[in-house]
Amino acid sequence: MFFKLPTGEIVLIDGGPADAGERVVSYLKSAGVRKIDLLIATHPHEDHIGGLLPVLDSFPVTKVWDSGYNLGTATQRKFLESVKRSKSKFEIARAGFSQIIGDVRIQVIAAGSRSQKKDDANAAGIITHVSWKELSFLLMADAEHKDNKTIDKYPRAGVLKISHHGSRNGTTRPLLQKVKPRVAVVSFGENNPYGHPHKEVLKLLDEFNIKLFSTTDGNIVLISNGENLRINNVESGGQSFTDTVKSVLDIFFRW
Repeated sequence: MFFKLPTGEIVLIDGGPADAGERVVSYLKSAGVRKIDLLIATHPHEDHIGGLLPVLDSFPVTKVWDSGYNLGTATQRKFLESVKRSKSKFEIARAGFSQIIGDVRIQVIAAGSRSQKKDDANAAGIITHVSWKELSFLLMADAEHKDNKTIDKYPRAGVLKISHHGSRNGTTRPLLQKVKPRVAVVSFGENNPYGHPHKEVLKLLDEFNIKLFSTTDGNIVLISNGENLRINNVESGGQSFTDTVKSVLDIFFRW
């Protein structure tokens, strides 16, 4: 997830798996990125931080927010070594962390458990709210809300990044009732063995009349002036579409 803020600063959240790293670097360079102001590693699973290793080697990074969860994998060790070499300011995110860049606010809503159980890495992920003028994102990482007690703390958001690649254990009716998104985006591998996105999630989104955009159709690009939102799926080789939605999002968002 790549944000280019109205004042030019860059925020990058996760980087996909290791084999995506060079493509992420190429994309950032093609977008004119010379440095990253804030990099957020939501949790240490390989499909979220593997692609950040070449990013850290290719761009100066001012600040890194990390979940602090010790998964103990080789990928996580390499990631932390890359952060150390980069000399970035390294912070363990906690709920309530926030940073204001220009008039954009980036806030950590939840940062989960610090349990050392391997199956808790998703629960320890950083959930982020990004807001500007009338528009906002809620970025759910891989949060599993069957075990999450913090839904009542979530702010409303026009754009929801669907949790855990569309897994049924991430997106629930109480979450949608609380957040009230107009648009949702979801990232998952085509023909993946997990069946993502699960049909229960698709049914819920349809019931709440939430417009869904998927990375299987290509990169998702959202551009806004703070009031109106234009959404494109690009590089899909297939369907391309543009929607304008009132009061949903503000900044550039590229996945």
